[in-house]
Amino acid sequence: MDESDAIGRVGARLRQLLDHGVELTEDDLCGEPDLRARAALRLLNQLARERRGENPREADELAVERARVEAERADHRRAQEELSVLLRHFPGAVWTTDDDLRVVSAAGECAELLGLSEASVGEPLTRHVPAGGLAIGALHAVADLGRGNYEFRHAGRTFQVTVSPLEEHQRASLIWVAADVTERRQVDAEMIRARLERGQKLEQIGLLAGGIALDFNNLLTSIIGNASLARTAMRAGESADEYIDRLEQQADVAADLSRQLLAYSGQGRVVVQPVNLSDTVQQMATLLQSSVSKGASFDFRLASGLPAVRADSAQIRQLIMNLITNASDALGGKDGVIVLSTSVVEVDEGFLRGLEGAEDAPGGRYVCLEVRDPGHGMDAETMERMFDPFFSTKPDGHGLGLAATLGILRGHRGKVRVSSTPGEGTSVRIFLPVSARKAEQSGRYLAPVYEPPPGGGVVLVVDDEEGVRRMVTAALTEADHEVVAAANGVEALKRLAERPDIDVVLLDVMMPQMDGAQALRLLRDRAPNIRVILTSGYGERSVLDWLRVSDKVDFLKKPYRVEDVVTKVGEVLERGRERD
Repeated sequence: MDESDAIGRVGARLRQLLDHGVELTEDDLCGEPDLRARAALRLLNQLARERRGENPREADELAVERARVEAERADHRRAQEELSVLLRHFPGAVWTTDDDLRVVSAAGECAELLGLSEASVGEPLTRHVPAGGLAIGALHAVADLGRGNYEFRHAGRTFQVTVSPLEEHQRASLIWVAADVTERRQVDAEMIRARLERGQKLEQIGLLAGGIALDFNNLLTSIIGNASLARTAMRAGESADEYIDRLEQQADVAADLSRQLLAYSGQGRVVVQPVNLSDTVQQMATLLQSSVSKGASFDFRLASGLPAVRADSAQIRQLIMNLITNASDALGGKDGVIVLSTSVVEVDEGFLRGLEGAEDAPGGRYVCLEVRDPGHGMDAETMERMFDPFFSTKPDGHGLGLAATLGILRGHRGKVRVSSTPGEGTSVRIFLPVSARKAEQSGRYLAPVYEPPPGGGVVLVVDDEEGVRRMVTAALTEADHEVVAAANGVEALKRLAERPDIDVVLLDVMMPQMDGAQALRLLRDRAPNIRVILTSGYGERSVLDWLRVSDKVDFLKKPYRVEDVVTKVGEVLERGRERD
């Protein structure tokens, strides 16, 4: 407010008092907005009373008291305005209630979050705020501890409420503060789910180790035996083709088992893509047999032409492994047939609401994966807790399998239905929504042997395994290529400096001293246009994402055959010549 205006009004009142002796009324005083001007006017009134012979001390005391009261009122109004501004911008809901839990006031985001407004004043709190029973429970905590806390769900959101006593208010006795913690709880749930999945996977790895080691021992026994028979046959001048064929067959089985283990591990990456559950189960057949007890066998009833589901393949494999492991444990070491089937079903939202899993699963077409065992089954009490983390009926179990399965399903908008009868067995049915896209065809592709064009190229073979270098060198030399070999990235850089005419580099990704990632960068620095073929036992997408490269780089997955490496090198050389 302009100070000169206040001074002008005081001057006008002074002239009125001196000229006419007119004293200001209380209404005149209260109407003056400036507090200092109002105090000055009260002093003028006091002077007027002195001129009329009134008691100056009483007038002075009255003026001082009135000035104090008005100053307190001004401070109170200012504090109320500041509090109102703070509450309007408070990131949550704040309200007060009386002893009967009726709303006294509401501020902050009460209207937006809970529908509490000025119109709610005087109404019961439980009419507006859900989970009234939890609120009553929080009041007991207030009585015991001085503060109570609880959470409730409302309109799809999660709220955390703190209630405290309010002792200095005339009407309200409790103050309630609610904050929206939906995102925080979602992050917490994701972290818990991730820990459960990791813990459960570690538990399964221990179970798999014994079965996988046994399978590999059997394969190695066959490979070593057929190699000895082939050598004996060749020394006797007889054909060894039969034994060599058996060697290749057993090596293919070992390679397939290795691929399954890599796919099961997932290498820590989540890749959502169309997945055919029937194909996935078929690919896991050897791995599944290795993970169950010796008395367990499988009956695969897999639907052909099954539509795809959008899923992370590694997580789906873990889910299947979880169910198979539980089914095997349910047999208790006895003989039994585990039935694993796939099908397509049409379900409505009413059916899905009664199942565990994702809350937002819509009705429609679903792919159903069922695992059924003739084991000991579960009673009602066990089924009530079977998805609880760390709950297990096994003496040495950690209770992570079904908890991790449920977490995976929620991440894929899936559902699960479990039926079980004690003494008769258990059926677990997984429902995943059908994807509009088709799954990529999987399986081993046997490329035809490449016929190299006239005139081979110069190939730098970089691999820390001497056996691999020797095999590749012999194969490429046979295909009329000149081969330069190196055992690591450091040697590779030396060979490139010695032979700047190198056309193609066959580069292993995982090596000591200098790995493929470092070697690739330095090779590119020295020869920007050189063609590179990366080799690794890991998947192509994982390797290329890790290296963050894609241009002028080809990929050959280990293990590979002689014809695979010859074909790949020839194709790369031919593409380079066409561009030149």
